[in-house]
Amino acid sequence: MPPKQTIPDPPVGFWQTIKFLGPGFILVGSVVGSGEIILTTTLGATVGFVMLWWMLISCWGKSIVQAELGRYAVSSGETALTAFNRLPGKLPGPRRKISWFMWLWLLTMVPGHLGGGGIYGGTGQAINMMLPVLESKWWTIIVAATASLIVISGTYRFLEKLLTFMVVTFTFITLCCAVSLQFTEFAITWSDVKAGLNFEFPAFAVAAGLAAYGGTGVNAGESMAYTYWCVEKGYAKFVGKSGESPNWLDRARGWVGVMQIDVVLTLVVLTFATVPFYMLGAGVLSRNKLLSLKTTLQPELEKSSRPRFGLELSSAKDLNQNNHLPDRLRRSLIDQGLQLSSDTKILIEDKNKRWQIVDTTGQKTYLVRKEKQTLNIYDSTSVSLRQRFERQQLFLSVSAIVTIETEGRRWKIIDTDTQGNEQKYIIRKEDGLLNIYKMPNGIETISTLSEMYTQTLGNWARWLFMFGAFFVLFSTVVSGLGGGTRMFVDGMAVLGLVDPTDQNAQRKILRIWAVVSPAIMSACYFFVENPVWMLTISGVVGAMMMPIVAGNTIYLRYRYLDQRIAPSWKSDLLLWICFMIMVILAGYIIYGKLIPTS
Repeated sequence: MPPKQTIPDPPVGFWQTIKFLGPGFILVGSVVGSGEIILTTTLGATVGFVMLWWMLISCWGKSIVQAELGRYAVSSGETALTAFNRLPGKLPGPRRKISWFMWLWLLTMVPGHLGGGGIYGGTGQAINMMLPVLESKWWTIIVAATASLIVISGTYRFLEKLLTFMVVTFTFITLCCAVSLQFTEFAITWSDVKAGLNFEFPAFAVAAGLAAYGGTGVNAGESMAYTYWCVEKGYAKFVGKSGESPNWLDRARGWVGVMQIDVVLTLVVLTFATVPFYMLGAGVLSRNKLLSLKTTLQPELEKSSRPRFGLELSSAKDLNQNNHLPDRLRRSLIDQGLQLSSDTKILIEDKNKRWQIVDTTGQKTYLVRKEKQTLNIYDSTSVSLRQRFERQQLFLSVSAIVTIETEGRRWKIIDTDTQGNEQKYIIRKEDGLLNIYKMPNGIETISTLSEMYTQTLGNWARWLFMFGAFFVLFSTVVSGLGGGTRMFVDGMAVLGLVDPTDQNAQRKILRIWAVVSPAIMSACYFFVENPVWMLTISGVVGAMMMPIVAGNTIYLRYRYLDQRIAPSWKSDLLLWICFMIMVILAGYIIYGKLIPTS
């Protein structure tokens, strides 16, 4: 008869507790990734230091859901999908009735894999920047194959050690990069840090701020994945089932306490890995001036950023002809003050959205944009502004969109270059000049920042930053796949497609999905090859899932959690506040981004 396995008691003391930490490191490997490299640096580049407080809230505010869902998993032994199948509102399933959330989870796997393809593609692009011997597509396939092998062959203990190494490495490198910044012209001062803690939220940064909030910190899927890592670590097994032991309550409180320390560890590492990226964006990209213009060009900026007049939406039918401007519409435009000859043509930039009206005889170009319920007519980008860009070997088209972000102080230019890539520029009025800054797009952020380090510290700094960026992205790939495969196996068990007690069958499904899932993600990138767009789609869906998962957690907390280990009223208050913030964010995305305004 085999000896009875000893179940460890909850550890006492800091050093004993450290031995049982680990799920948080795996989670950080998934959390810190493309959102931190792209979205936080973009926000910093857009606003400077003034929204540092917002990034701290993003790092800290959402982990309460992780902690409370972890509390339920540790005390009950149920992982996320098994627990969420308890929700009221049953629907027919493949073998049995299941919760409505299970069907929603299956639907979200589509944008989830699209976003995963963006992460895989971003990792492939990062490797291509360091080793351009292969195209990013092929590096993406290599990344996917490597991640599959690691997850298939690795146990929980192996994944914990590997991801702990990667998390510690990229956190250390990120901090080194931030410290190295202090020895350059972009050094950060205490006044910069203080400016970031004044709770200022510039109106022009609403979209960028919400995107950074939705793309950083512990999101809905990662909060769910955390329950699987806690169970595999053994927390739930160490607690046991309620009623099995007279000291169950003490064990539950003790191991929930260990889990909470693990969550705090997640917060600390997450903060030290995320905030430096924001500081790099604010300290480097927002100060990376391309050129300065005299303020005499300000009237031309103002003129290009304000519509001359508006037309009725019915005129869009005439504009979509992509030929000579109809006489009826031409006369209507002349009556509004435009000087147009009979040889005026229409060029469609984006059907039903943007057009150019080009008078080849008078050499005049006007821009038409569909904005809400009106077709607004704008003057084209000024010749003098385009000429100043050309002197710096920069391209600025006649149809570049100029918008006012802060009246008389700040403008944004969005243009498309000759290869069809979107370019963004910020113009700020500073010290009597109009200073122009280029905003890097997506994965371009990595190369832009690495070039800055090369210019100021030497080539070694470029390799340091690129190496850190690779570890950030690849750890997201491995951790995300590890959590995703475990969640998939759990989902198949809840759907009744696999016996939850058959360990061999579950292991087989995990290995199959560890191959199929990366293959699907790689295929998505192989055909789309636009990681920013792919991540945006996934991020929008993920942000809308956040309040649902938080609401589910609240339901479990009041309906099924053993009330003897219920959280304090302070934790409950934080959970509700977090839930409301998530609802507001999801509402903004649905109303402001998904529902057409015209």
